[in-house]
Amino acid sequence: MDYKTNKISDHNLINGNGWSYDLGITYIRKSKPTSLKPMKINKPCQQKCLDYTFKIGASLLDVGKVKFNTNARRYMFDTTNVVWSGTHAYDMDSPNNFDSIVIQYLAGSQYFLMKKNNLTIWLPSALSIQIDFHTYKNFYINLTAIKSIHFGNQYVLRPTNLSITPRFETRFFELNLPLTLYENFSPRVGLSLRFMNFTIGTEKITGFFSSYNFSGLDLYFSLKVNFLKGKCLPSINPFKKRSPCDFLAF
Repeated sequence: MDYKTNKISDHNLINGNGWSYDLGITYIRKSKPTSLKPMKINKPCQQKCLDYTFKIGASLLDVGKVKFNTNARRYMFDTTNVVWSGTHAYDMDSPNNFDSIVIQYLAGSQYFLMKKNNLTIWLPSALSIQIDFHTYKNFYINLTAIKSIHFGNQYVLRPTNLSITPRFETRFFELNLPLTLYENFSPRVGLSLRFMNFTIGTEKITGFFSSYNFSGLDLYFSLKVNFLKGKCLPSINPFKKRSPCDFLAF
């Protein structure tokens, strides 16, 4: 971005670098006991599909940071008690104008400390706990808690969420109704639908129907390609002997 004209520049598209990682663990309790003897399979689809009674998972999300060392500015001020009246009279139509006005007002005083041309920000890290119950036939319930954690002095804060999500799931269709307590006090209702491998949904469906106390809306979709366990496609070569997995039940 050009800080003088507010236009998006096609130069210097990469203004920094960084790193991040996710780390998690899951415990699955199967509905039926499984043999400890390894099963020899030739295709991923030969693996038998066994449902579960419950799953428990814990994970660290977005642990990492980004350093901007090009086209970046950082100012530090050692106060939060400055009274600045009449700001509406200033022309702050670009980042450059805003910077120059603020520096002119505070430069030379005890409040203005320093300026740097680089900036390091930690990502919105969080600790996530998930519990998923298989209640009855195709019905499931998921409980998820996401608690923000942070590293360093400069970071993006992730909202804290508590959610309970009833789910109806079959091989070709899935319906989710997430009920979320956003930042421990704001309730939200979402909805997502899956048909085969395509999913579309929102975490705040009320944003599409009401503008009262509007605070945002979202829409997401995904396309997932995976292997079906316990069900392989028939061989397309009529002269080739079929694999044993062609007759396994899903």
